[in-house]
Amino acid sequence: MSGASALLVCRDVSESIRFYEENFGFRTTVRFPPTGAGVVEFANLVLGENVVMFISHAAMLEDCKRKGDRESPKIVSKNVWGVGVNLYFSVADVDDMYKKVKGKGARIVYDIGDKQYGSREFSVSDNSGYLLTFAQMKEFLKCGSCGMPMTKKGDFGAGDTENKFCVHCTDESGKLKSRQEIKDGMVHGLMKMKNLSLQDAVREVDESMNKMPVWKG
Repeated sequence: MSGASALLVCRDVSESIRFYEENFGFRTTVRFPPTGAGVVEFANLVLGENVVMFISHAAMLEDCKRKGDRESPKIVSKNVWGVGVNLYFSVADVDDMYKKVKGKGARIVYDIGDKQYGSREFSVSDNSGYLLTFAQMKEFLKCGSCGMPMTKKGDFGAGDTENKFCVHCTDESGKLKSRQEIKDGMVHGLMKMKNLSLQDAVREVDESMNKMPVWKG
């Protein structure tokens, strides 16, 4: 296993395994103790490249006791689960996942929809109260002048979705502005957004614009 994964404390690991397998299609790769060898204390589940692990509350308390950890049990209350925890899972087809989950009857917390930051997603609550968000990042066109993602009609020059440049880099007719005019606007915006000096902002903008096809050479 590589990368990051979440370890969730739950009341019943077996029930969490069932919930994640039946509702989302996760596959259990590790179960301890093995099936038929006693109450499950730990499990590792995968869905594509997404990994989530479960540990029972009782097993967590025992582990903390062995380690001499007196603080974790105070944080993880056996009566409060999932508060403030939102796990994001990246999926190839979020609409297909939404249909499957809704058909299984899992509680939809936030309905499916497109977000301004380029994600299409929905959120559900699992059997322990953890919030799970399934998301699919959408591929957006980027302005050929400044690199800004153009996610909606109003982002394109003159509102023309065939325009290769954004509304900030074009005039009212959709025609590309001069490099200097665009550069001045970007420098001003960068100084305000990042609190940069004029010199640093100019350098950063020049480096960025020089990578854009329309300004190369």
